[in-house]
Amino acid sequence: MQTPPAQLLRALRREHGISQAQVAQQAHISVSHLSRVEAGDRPVTPAVVNGYEKALGIRLASTPPGIGGQATTLGGHRFGEDADDMKRRAFTAAIAAIAVGGPLGEPVHRALASLGAADIPAHVGAADVVQVEQAETMFTAWDLRFGGGLAREMAATQLRWATRLLRAQMTDPVRTRLHAAVASLAERAAWSTFDAGAHDEARTLFKLALYTATEADDADLRAHILSDIATQQLHLGDPDECVKIIRLAEGDDRLSVAVRFVLHGVKARALGAMGDAPGCARQIDMAEQAYTTITPTTTPVWMRGFLCDAHVQSVTGQAAYALAQATAGFSDDAHNRLTSAIAGFDQTRNRAIALCATRLATLHLHAGHTPEGTEAARTALAAVPGLRSARITMDLTTMRAAAQPDDDLRQLREEISAAVALAT
Repeated sequence: MQTPPAQLLRALRREHGISQAQVAQQAHISVSHLSRVEAGDRPVTPAVVNGYEKALGIRLASTPPGIGGQATTLGGHRFGEDADDMKRRAFTAAIAAIAVGGPLGEPVHRALASLGAADIPAHVGAADVVQVEQAETMFTAWDLRFGGGLAREMAATQLRWATRLLRAQMTDPVRTRLHAAVASLAERAAWSTFDAGAHDEARTLFKLALYTATEADDADLRAHILSDIATQQLHLGDPDECVKIIRLAEGDDRLSVAVRFVLHGVKARALGAMGDAPGCARQIDMAEQAYTTITPTTTPVWMRGFLCDAHVQSVTGQAAYALAQATAGFSDDAHNRLTSAIAGFDQTRNRAIALCATRLATLHLHAGHTPEGTEAARTALAAVPGLRSARITMDLTTMRAAAQPDDDLRQLREEISAAVALAT
């Protein structure tokens, strides 16, 4: 006569010195429910079996070790085969129910949690590094088009997997390349998190990016990460700190002209925000000169996807705009650069279009140029749907404040308010 499954489970639990509370926690059921299962008053379901497996640290669904590690049966009952049968029948029943519109049967997060963490190989090779590099490229494209609110969580999830690869065995060249790939991915996760408005989390990710770029001894990547960190400081209203961070990157003679262009652009914005017109103009000139000498072979691979003429106009136009805001004046230079940037970006760069258009609109609305400001504002509003960016939401709010409370702009303010409401 075979021993019932409930009694086998109870005997296994006791043999391993595991409490009912420990099993109940793993099975996501109450202790009282589990007690009734062991007493034979409730059925032994696949979820219950899974809870025992996790608590005992053994497999019951195939041919597990029996009590004392010798036999595979208890009381003449081959438990693994019965557990397989129960799981198979329960799965078939669940699929039949779901196929005709029934419920999943458990919360989605719990279903996914049961999958466990991805296995990390004992030895990492170039193919593993390529996966990290391609992930960074994909998340960069999503971030540029849809904003950090979309890319943030996915990039962070991929980053958690990628950092675990660093603990595996690999050759020195692969390790260097992996550190650079992780640094690029961490930078994208940090930038997306910053764009989503989670600044403390962004700082943590930026530190990780800077550390892994330094470990890779990648001068360009290290400097670019510092430029992103400086940009965050500028966004938070501290242009002095922004300039200090840029200086940490400027002194490296190994930097490519493409990265030097980025450093000049960020520094120009900071000096513009300080109201330093000569310094801002000088950095804009240096940025433009650097860009004219850039060649594909001297541009880091990870920069080639977003560096273009429109990007140059955007960077320098934002600097000219910052100066105009600081000096409370209108800037034809900012108008020309921002207008050129908007015209040059395609629909894969919606965030950049919205960023430039909100600034252009604010520039004109502050100056009382209602037709020009309204046109630029509507360009910004057309780019906003689908974006998840705290920075753009803040820019929309600034643009709305620049629209004077008169009848001519009432409709525009209402449209901006609606866009802000959808984005938050």
